Amino acid sequence: MQGQTIARSGRTVTVVAASSPGGGYDLYARLIARVLGRHIPGNPGVVVTNMPGAASNVAAAHVYSVAPRDGTVIGALFMGAVVEPLFSGKTRPTHDMSRFQYIGNANRDVYVCLIRTDAPVKTFAQAMEQEVVVGGTAEGASTRDFPMLLKNLLGVKFKVVSGYPGSREINLAIERGEVQGGCGETWSSVSATYPAWFRDGTVKVLAQEDREGYPELNRQGVPLTRDFAKTDEQRKILDLIYSQTAFGRPYVVAPDVPGERVAALRKAFMAAMADPDLIAEARRIQVDVMPVAGEELQAMIATLLVERERAVKDVAARQAEDLFEIERAQCLASHHTCPEAGRKTLDGVDHQVRHRVAMVVPGPAVRQLRRDVLAKKARHMGASGRQRIVQRGGNQHLDDRRAAPAALARVVIGALHVRQARRHDDPGRQRVQAFARRQIGETRQAR
Repeated sequence: MQGQTIARSGRTVTVVAASSPGGGYDLYARLIARVLGRHIPGNPGVVVTNMPGAASNVAAAHVYSVAPRDGTVIGALFMGAVVEPLFSGKTRPTHDMSRFQYIGNANRDVYVCLIRTDAPVKTFAQAMEQEVVVGGTAEGASTRDFPMLLKNLLGVKFKVVSGYPGSREINLAIERGEVQGGCGETWSSVSATYPAWFRDGTVKVLAQEDREGYPELNRQGVPLTRDFAKTDEQRKILDLIYSQTAFGRPYVVAPDVPGERVAALRKAFMAAMADPDLIAEARRIQVDVMPVAGEELQAMIATLLVERERAVKDVAARQAEDLFEIERAQCLASHHTCPEAGRKTLDGVDHQVRHRVAMVVPGPAVRQLRRDVLAKKARHMGASGRQRIVQRGGNQHLDDRRAAPAALARVVIGALHVRQARRHDDPGRQRVQAFARRQIGETRQAR
């Protein structure tokens, strides 16, 4: 890394911890800093400085744009800052997380929800019905994003009080009774920093925010939040979000740091993580060490970026297909035959659906069937304008075409084709039946 130049000039390597002193990220940064210098060529000194703010984006912007680009400044960032552009599609004006050079990852963490034992809510199942006040930092940090995810996706009754600088301040608020608990904290750091909580029974783990869970907590019967998902889609979303725990404590340098220095730092990082002194100290303070090499971490980030672009395209394609299904259902309910333009549109989207377009059911039968389906569906709909059903001349139509549920359109199309296939004995009959059953089956699963 040309570390001898750094040593001769009196330079030191600075690790910028994105959390306030005493938090989990600070704890790991200081643990690594104790031995990192001995593995860098030239053996420079290593110091830790704290730069909390904006879910570690303050520290990220400093490393990216302000700090020297010679490998002497390393950022210890939140995992939320790394995946923010992956899930939100936004890039910060001050830095681009995809352009950082990743030195390594200190540990794969299991994130947990904590709660005071004197709080009215005793189980995660109760939190689905009764309000729990939890502390959080800022958007992009797990302590804020994870409880909001559970609130919005699963309907957990979390009241998130944001604005705390870091997990240390959240935990102090829990001790003082300002909040009843918190989520998005790593079990490895909170169990090491506050062992008395769990020994004395002041605070307990309410649930694990992970795909597999921590072995010790699994033995204690602490549930996984994903087990409370009501649909496969909800479970997949949780699994996707929790996949970021594979790089829970990333260490980065600026994009312009020379390649040979990055390679030397990556080598030094992995050597430090295997240092006997670090391992012994980690055991003493009871924190886990499961490092990921910088090269592997860089490849994981690049893969996630590619997968995100692919997912965006897939969603756009599905939305286009759903929109056509809705318009097709409305066309069938309004006319004896659908216009030729509709057939051409379908052919342009998917050649397989050409066979369903050719089959037209008499208008009165379609309208009656559609009224029956919509009437049944209306009993389960809310009162929101997005799903209102209104009466128009004896025929029921969806109030807003753009917001018409795609699942409802599939039920209508599928039912129409089942009826039509029974009437006609033609070469496409089996194909139509298979398509209709598949559509109805997908709709039932989506419920």
